[in-house]
Amino acid sequence: MEKISSSVLLFALACSAAPPVFGDEMKMSGDGASHGHMEGDYDPKKSFEDFSRKLALSQEQREKIRPILNREVDEMKKVHAEAREKTMRIMEEHQRKVMGHLTPQQKEKYRTMITERKMKMEQMMKEHHGMMGGAAIDDHESKQGRQ
Repeated sequence: MEKISSSVLLFALACSAAPPVFGDEMKMSGDGASHGHMEGDYDPKKSFEDFSRKLALSQEQREKIRPILNREVDEMKKVHAEAREKTMRIMEEHQRKVMGHLTPQQKEKYRTMITERKMKMEQMMKEHHGMMGGAAIDDHESKQGRQ
């Protein structure tokens, strides 16, 4: 049971930083598809360009839709950060309760397990964030319009 609940919490944490998808540049591949692994880098600008092209958006539509999607990215970042914090609090409470029932030797081994799991999660998050790229959808045209 402990392993299952820890796995569920770790999965939720890992998924909490998923990027919005407007285009098709994030492809699921091979065996990784069944585990949510992605190939390629997430590029918000490219994604918005694909989105715009597929819908044949006019320049006026692009200018109106881009801020909406940028706000969505910001809102999703906030929700993901809150979910990550809540997940961490739950995991810490779970670990504290488990520690209360372990022998000194088991506690030491459990601390090692926690450290190893944390390092693995940090590596996964680092790799995940590297794939996501930047978060802004802004493109050259919108930057010129702000100057």
